[in-house]
Amino acid sequence: MMKSTKKGFTLVELLVVIAILAILATVSVVGYTAFVERANRSIDEQVVAQLNNFVLGYLVETPNATAQDVLVALVDDGAMDFELAHKNHSLAWDYTNKRIVLVENNQVVYPESCKRPVDSTVVELSLPQLVDDATTLANSISNLAQGTIGYFLVDGNANTASPIVVGAQNFVLDGKNAGTITAPSSSAFRLTENGANVVVQNLTIDVTASTNDNTVANSAFSIYKTSNVTLNNVVFSSTYCTLSSYPTDGIDNPTVKVTNSTFTAPTPLFITEGTWYFQNCTFNGCVNVFGGDVTFVNCTFVGIGEGYYNNEEEAKSAEYGPVDLSGHAICIIQGRENEECKNGQSSVNFVDCTISGEYFFGTCTHATAQPTNTIVVTGTPRNV
Repeated sequence: MMKSTKKGFTLVELLVVIAILAILATVSVVGYTAFVERANRSIDEQVVAQLNNFVLGYLVETPNATAQDVLVALVDDGAMDFELAHKNHSLAWDYTNKRIVLVENNQVVYPESCKRPVDSTVVELSLPQLVDDATTLANSISNLAQGTIGYFLVDGNANTASPIVVGAQNFVLDGKNAGTITAPSSSAFRLTENGANVVVQNLTIDVTASTNDNTVANSAFSIYKTSNVTLNNVVFSSTYCTLSSYPTDGIDNPTVKVTNSTFTAPTPLFITEGTWYFQNCTFNGCVNVFGGDVTFVNCTFVGIGEGYYNNEEEAKSAEYGPVDLSGHAICIIQGRENEECKNGQSSVNFVDCTISGEYFFGTCTHATAQPTNTIVVTGTPRNV
């Protein structure tokens, strides 16, 4: 009977098999990775295409909309509730083509018609960031890259012990009707650099617990520099002043648009220069206008009860600072000598406004024979 033998694989044969399997595995992984990357790119491109369908319709109705307006509309529509699939992609706004674009490695990669290296006409859009404390909000704003448009959702009550200082950042701050920012010992916001573009909406800003000295610097929202500010559906309250412009070098010129908002303070507004537009707003206290071009449309003014100044002669003699004049809802004083007031002719225009309280328009007793700022008033608030 013959003896049978069993022969196994040699070491060399095993190594060859292992090498072949390794090559196949590598090819499979590389192929899978490439497939996933292509799929993620396709997902992001589809998302941008859908966003731009919305943008096209929105721009038909609002042709002069800014990038921030578009971002607000997208968030309100719920269209920004997603995460990009590709790790190297970011969203941006293309000012040239008025489209949302995908950016990768400093290149616009989608849509095809917008492809080019990123330049000054392409501004990054950040996805909405939820913040529930003022420190995080302040840090998030200060960390915004130059040109990037941030979007911050305030959740609950964000308490800030010091002002949130805004430089030349671009951002939207949205309280979604439930967010509150309180500042118990100082103002809430200070815009201190030229070039800020700020949208605040659906928010309550409360500085009624402030114990600081009565200075304009402690307004709930202070604008020191040339900025573009849009406020909608904001409730302001303060123990002194809610919204103010107090230029530091005499040449600042903010542009401010306010709608559907309520201001409650001894001096709800302190305006010295710039272009201001208010619509459907209510002011509880003595509104101060000492310069600038200001328009009030369908606004309600409710006079302050007892103020620091008891009569109009005292108000006219005040050289600087807000004038909370007893019994008055509006106080317009021209000819102030101090540099915070704009030189040349300013205007205040009332359209379909109502007033409960006294209205005063006069010239500062310290003015020269030819006031440094002459204010032209048109329209008269209707007494109620």
